[in-house]
Amino acid sequence: MSSVSKYVVCGSEFKLTNEKISLCDNNLENDCRSLSADCVVHKHKLCDGVSDCEDNSDETRDICQLTTVGFFNCTRGFGGDRNITIPIKWIMDNKTDCLNGKDEKRNLWKYCGEKNDSAYRVVLGDKTCQDILLCPGDSDQGYVDFDFLCDGVNSCEIENEVCRISRDFPSINTTAVNERCAGRDLCKSLDSTNVTCHIREFQGPAGSAFGVNIMLNVPTSQVNCNSLFGEYYVFISCMGLCLNSTCPIKDTFLEHDSCPGQYLGRVKTLANNNNLTFVTMSDVGEYENTIFQCKNTKCIKYSQVCDLVDDCGDMSDERNCTNHIVCENTNNRTDQVKEHLISHSQKCDGRFDCFDLSDECNLECGKEILQNWFLKLYCWLLGLLAAIFNIITVCKVASCIKDSETRSNLYTTVLICVIGMGDFLIGVYLIALSVFDSIIFGKNYCRKQAEWLSGNSCSVLGVISTAGSQLSLFSMTLLSLIRMWGILNSSLSIPARVNKRAIAKVIGVVIGIVTASISVAIIPLVPALEDYFVQGFFYDPLNK
Repeated sequence: MSSVSKYVVCGSEFKLTNEKISLCDNNLENDCRSLSADCVVHKHKLCDGVSDCEDNSDETRDICQLTTVGFFNCTRGFGGDRNITIPIKWIMDNKTDCLNGKDEKRNLWKYCGEKNDSAYRVVLGDKTCQDILLCPGDSDQGYVDFDFLCDGVNSCEIENEVCRISRDFPSINTTAVNERCAGRDLCKSLDSTNVTCHIREFQGPAGSAFGVNIMLNVPTSQVNCNSLFGEYYVFISCMGLCLNSTCPIKDTFLEHDSCPGQYLGRVKTLANNNNLTFVTMSDVGEYENTIFQCKNTKCIKYSQVCDLVDDCGDMSDERNCTNHIVCENTNNRTDQVKEHLISHSQKCDGRFDCFDLSDECNLECGKEILQNWFLKLYCWLLGLLAAIFNIITVCKVASCIKDSETRSNLYTTVLICVIGMGDFLIGVYLIALSVFDSIIFGKNYCRKQAEWLSGNSCSVLGVISTAGSQLSLFSMTLLSLIRMWGILNSSLSIPARVNKRAIAKVIGVVIGIVTASISVAIIPLVPALEDYFVQGFFYDPLNK
């Protein structure tokens, strides 16, 4: 781009007529974004690693959170000859942003799922399509990658609502009710039965500002702040009333020209009778200085600090807070994945909130197949005894079948043998379960629980245990009926002798019992029927 034409990019003062005259064939010089009252930049100056706006807003927009870092670089149509990343939102959007046009070359990209006008995504070459949440309607982002899903930032208009319903997010209160003259009541978020409160003026770590008088109803002694968020956490911790928690705000006042483009109704005042700062008007008509400046110079309210959400975009509003836990898979990451924060109450609550399951799979509350040493010992002992003694019983009883002289004795002997086989299978099941619990999984079972419950090994053990219990149940039921029949008819006839017909009947009965037992064990695993048994209800295939 020439030294002359670059000055008319986004420059409305050079439009001398109402005619739409474009210097570039694709009207590139007019593709601009108004980010604030005093900052208008070209589209290709967004997310380029160079701050063009005083408030850095050209580098902190939502589309800058998902770029082609690590797999695709190009030289943008405007903005220099640097080979850099571009926002994923620009890929295959029918607008050429790279000089070589590779961002719109269909043979380089493949769509993941069905493309539509409001939401779609693409990946480069033969890369695998990952799971994402598609944003409905005309969303600025289009979709949310699972690494960024449920991070508290409402990238899609439905993201937070989806996460609230599907993951049972706890409800947190970040803004205290501010009443004129009476101030903010911070004790409402505490257990009032064990805490006494009084009215105090808030003096932050930086001191006081002229014209500001923030009155708070706070506890008289230190409290645990792990369940406090936003204003509650900031005010109470910065007044030294939190146990083992430090104040997240700086000990210096904001300069009078901080937060450019924000708080246009600001009023300048003196801080500690020395420095010039600014204050804003609260909802109840009182001046206050409850503004937190992020590391990237963006400014937010105290209600957005320590609220489990990265409101700054660089995590600086959550970095010095002690009211959260960082999921292990996002801790100390060097890529674009943000730290996933959860409250202390979400740890070991029986619900998985971290994608790597670290909130439930840890030394404090990690699960095993058998939860305590008594069950482990009992399972090993009972399994070994059942397997050993029942196989011995089956072998001995089986050897006596040929010596049976009456039909009643033949039926009884064979059914006892089948019962022994059923109990032997139960013993094998208990031994195998103990092996998986103590040797194969051990302490890692919690993280592999889903893999185990949905895997073939668990299914095979389920078939063995069900088939064994059904063999014993059917055999004992039939044996009880035969004995009852024998008692009722003992005086009417002499015991019948064993013949080929009796042997055929016994074989048929055994085959029937085995078939019924295996059927009961396997039918729930048939894909077409598993919803009736495994889930307890049936899903419409169209909605799966």
